[in-house]
Amino acid sequence: MYGLFLIKIVLRKIGDIAKMIIASGMTENHQKEALSRAYIHAIAAKAGANVNVNTYDYGIDVEFNEIKNIDGERLETGSTFKCQLKATKNWSMNGDEVVYTLKAETYNRLVKIRNHATLPLVLILLCLPPNQDEWHEMCEEFLKIRRCCYWLHWDYGLETTNTSGINIHFPRSQIFTPEALVMLFQQFRRGTYR
Repeated sequence: MYGLFLIKIVLRKIGDIAKMIIASGMTENHQKEALSRAYIHAIAAKAGANVNVNTYDYGIDVEFNEIKNIDGERLETGSTFKCQLKATKNWSMNGDEVVYTLKAETYNRLVKIRNHATLPLVLILLCLPPNQDEWHEMCEEFLKIRRCCYWLHWDYGLETTNTSGINIHFPRSQIFTPEALVMLFQQFRRGTYR
């Protein structure tokens, strides 16, 4: 009798968990994508830049556009660059680098885009904690997305024959911040990066 009671409690708990998973609606990948977009929107807002999210995914997720006050009028300057966003809980730190394994197919796609692009291409990686419950936190005082994004100017020119993945090394110094966004606009405007 007591065993049957425990089984009913366990089944009820499993049912409650299943309802929560179903009620959440989004897949884990879609949640990661939404968090990465929220992160870059917050950075762009703080930097005073415009960010456009592509409706369809053909290898480029977003475009950043610089806004300047020109003769008392806020205008897009034409300084712009394109980005591929990635969000993952599968990353590691190796000294002063963050290492992420990019699928070979995605790597080759970015190489093709880069080789045909007229605008700079940046890879932005949101590094999330392994535990999904720690990805974000909110209260009346703040909204926090954990951990952070790193950026890498994509200048890889050769496709890989590897079929699984390529380790991409992001310098830990290249955290995607409002200051980094402004610096990227300046660098690309001056032609420091192609």
